[in-house]
Amino acid sequence: MIDWGYKAQRLGHRTLACSATPQAKRPPATTGGRPPLREQVIHFVTRKMPGGLPKRTARALLDIEDRNYVPVIRDPARTTSDSEAVFYFPGCGSERLFSQVGLATQAMLWHAGLQTVLPPGYLCCGYPQRGSGQFDQARKIITDNRVLFHRVANTLNYLTSARWW
Repeated sequence: MIDWGYKAQRLGHRTLACSATPQAKRPPATTGGRPPLREQVIHFVTRKMPGGLPKRTARALLDIEDRNYVPVIRDPARTTSDSEAVFYFPGCGSERLFSQVGLATQAMLWHAGLQTVLPPGYLCCGYPQRGSGQFDQARKIITDNRVLFHRVANTLNYLTSARWW
């Protein structure tokens, strides 16, 4: 699969490299407001894309892609049924695009001794639809998520009160 965003960024990098060299050697002061837009664009285009990113999503790496169950991530040696639990909705940004962010967040919660509850399967927050003007579609996604999250919360409250986990 061709990553056109990366190719466009690389083309821009090559095109603006000659005008970026003086700016990169003498970057504008960071006090007193933002640099001019031209310098911001040059800085953005000349930055290298991050490398070494995982090729698989966070859920694939953790083997929890099945949308038929609610994943609960916890350290059995440090957590009990009375341990604090958090609901973490990573969204596509930290679940698909930059899965290392989602994994780092889950690792931090793990090391803090918390139980982390994830939504079942991949979910969209509706932001891409809202950002592109598809407000009805975004509202539907948001409403569907709220219903799902409410159901998950009720189920987990029931399980917690019954001491099943």
